[in-house]
Amino acid sequence: KRIIYLAQNPDPELIAQAQQAADYLELPLEVRTTGYGLLEERPDYRPAWRGLAENLGQRGRIQELKQRARELQGQTGLQSEAAFLRAKVARLEGRPHDARQELEVACQADPGDTTLLDELCRILFESGETAAAEPHLRHWVACEPESPSAWHNLGAALAAGGHSSEALECFKESLRIRPDHQATIQQAQALSQITGQPFPKNGSNGHH
Repeated sequence: KRIIYLAQNPDPELIAQAQQAADYLELPLEVRTTGYGLLEERPDYRPAWRGLAENLGQRGRIQELKQRARELQGQTGLQSEAAFLRAKVARLEGRPHDARQELEVACQADPGDTTLLDELCRILFESGETAAAEPHLRHWVACEPESPSAWHNLGAALAAGGHSSEALECFKESLRIRPDHQATIQQAQALSQITGQPFPKNGSNGHH
């Protein structure tokens, strides 16, 4: 359980009040910026559109996502954001194939955008198409070699495809960057038993 504070333009005083309420209830506070405030100031600010899409998606605001995607259509430099929003809609409406198509086109247009790659791979994993995710994950780690999530997900895709030794190396690389992540440690330990390659039981891989 946690308290979520949604803010258009985060106000320090209101955040402090929310923190007091969270402390009283002995719950963690999570502050989420809706993206509206940033977009009013900088309508071409791409991360704000992504944040807004995530926020609306988590709240199930499908019609507003559709409206925002229509607003972006045709705007120079924001085609990837429009595709990101349309993919969110398709995913929420149970159309993973359409979501995948939207994101694949966007990734081709903007191949270095790791947020698009992350979203595409998430949809492929959810659809059980881990083999299809593998080349995108390889591209992701090439673009962002210090991303522990990218290495972990590549390891998961390789493990699902039976490539245990390479998968273990990916999990080790993820742990080099994020050494205490339990899910990665558990995956690495399981693959260590399968491959016979050593991996310390405490999760330390010697790369700290």
